[in-house]
Amino acid sequence: MKIRNAKLLALALAAVGFVSTANLVQAGAGIFGSAIGLKINGGNNTFYEMSLLNDPRHAPIASGTVTLPVDLVTTGFDGLNLGTFDINTDSLLVIGGGVLSFKNFGTDVTSTTIAYSVDGGAFQFLNLGFNEDDVNDGAGGDQRWASTDASVNILTGLANGAHTLSAYTFGSTSDSGNIFDSQNGANYNATFTVVPEPTTYAMMLAGLGVLAGVQRSRRRRR
Repeated sequence: MKIRNAKLLALALAAVGFVSTANLVQAGAGIFGSAIGLKINGGNNTFYEMSLLNDPRHAPIASGTVTLPVDLVTTGFDGLNLGTFDINTDSLLVIGGGVLSFKNFGTDVTSTTIAYSVDGGAFQFLNLGFNEDDVNDGAGGDQRWASTDASVNILTGLANGAHTLSAYTFGSTSDSGNIFDSQNGANYNATFTVVPEPTTYAMMLAGLGVLAGVQRSRRRRR
């Protein structure tokens, strides 16, 4: 009986050790700040902070995947109204974004990605390039990933009315685990409005053309 109890105790201690080790592996890397990169109507490249608001570490340095200047919107992307856009004259470009990551216990962050979706559709993915090491006042392991080299106009093909742009970030690690910043699965969401409806706009132009033709015909008769 004592031997059996000793074995059970050993197994219990091993299980506790396993759980503790698993927790350490899970905490070995993570994302502590994210931003989505947008370019509106030909303006500057702009990072809208999704998490870790009002932190200057979101500002990237120039690199092979980042073109400066990059403005920061420090008040947050989630719940933001991006404005009203005419699809015939305006543009709302997703250009990339930024991630702040940490690593400990021998785990390394090997890549990061921003995912975005319009109106709950399929998510699109943009890889973010490594941008800078030791971004936390010289603390080893805290890194910035950033890119501004994409150019996806999400207004293309949208009907008039209100729309939602959703985004989250994730990364891969050397221990094959994934890290996420997705607001506990709710993602980060901003809204915008599109006018006019493409078909209505085309019909209006056609109607104006017919009206102009009628007026020319009347003038000729006179």
